[in-house]
Amino acid sequence: MRKALAALLLAALTLLHASPANADVVDQQWLAKKPAKNGTYILGHGVFSVTGLDPDRYKPTGQLTLRGQVIDAADRQDALCTWVVFRITYYDYEQALPKQTRRQFRSCVPGNRVRLAFEHRDVSKLEVKVCWTEMGALPGRECVDSWQPIFTAFP
Repeated sequence: MRKALAALLLAALTLLHASPANADVVDQQWLAKKPAKNGTYILGHGVFSVTGLDPDRYKPTGQLTLRGQVIDAADRQDALCTWVVFRITYYDYEQALPKQTRRQFRSCVPGNRVRLAFEHRDVSKLEVKVCWTEMGALPGRECVDSWQPIFTAFP
């Protein structure tokens, strides 16, 4: 009787700690590119994962974890910074609304690689773009390049 009860308890604990059968995991690489006269600059790269996607939801969301680097490919003579800007679309379940936020990272030393990392909950879409600004400026309206999609949970 004790062995049967112990086996039942062990099975129940295993089910509690197991991820749901419909959970999905996305592990991919990302690139941030900027067109140039001589081709394309790759100014940011890394990996990301999205866990906990539920395909049975109307609009699935998941936990985003992203890591990578920003690379300043500017000339040594200019005083520009390279920015990699992420636009994150997530769902606020308390207010039942989709929302957007941004995370931005920069490198101001030519050839220098700056590491970046962040996490965000309930993400449904992730986009990136690259900007160059003056040394003390933040990316603003002069950052006119289009957003490059990295991840979309649903069409």
